[in-house]
Amino acid sequence: MEKHIFFMILLFMVTYFSVSISVASSNETNQEFLLAFQNLVTSPSLFLAKNWTRDISFCSWFGVTCNLKKQRVVALALPNLQLEGTISQSLTNLSFLKELNLGNNNFHGGIPYGIGHLPCLRVLDVQNNQLQGTVPTSLFQHQRIRVISLACNKLSGSMLKETWNALELRVFGSHKQ
Repeated sequence: MEKHIFFMILLFMVTYFSVSISVASSNETNQEFLLAFQNLVTSPSLFLAKNWTRDISFCSWFGVTCNLKKQRVVALALPNLQLEGTISQSLTNLSFLKELNLGNNNFHGGIPYGIGHLPCLRVLDVQNNQLQGTVPTSLFQHQRIRVISLACNKLSGSMLKETWNALELRVFGSHKQ
């Protein structure tokens, strides 16, 4: 009986520590993805460089919201900050991301193709930037996306020719500047 209790406790400890290591690892990767995004962003006041530091948890960074239980990024909301730069492909690795709001800034370049492959994505707001290129077709295949706001950019492509599987889509803006 004592052996069984010992092995049960040992099994519990191994399981607990392996889950803890897994969560810490996912936390570190989420932080690295955000820092890769930060590296491609500039602004007059270096706002992100001052507010996103390794000294505090990335879940406490300005504009970042995390799932309380798993400590994974679920929202990145940085609208109206005069941020400049490109939108990093690293954001497509934030697999729990539900909302990406980078509206009313000065981002240029394209929308990363993989954004539409994020399984939890519900809101994409990149309106009023200087984005160029085609709108990723993956956005039209995303069945759970509710809001796509692309207005006032320099995007191209024929969205009307795409096959739309976005069954819950409620808002869509595509006005060109």
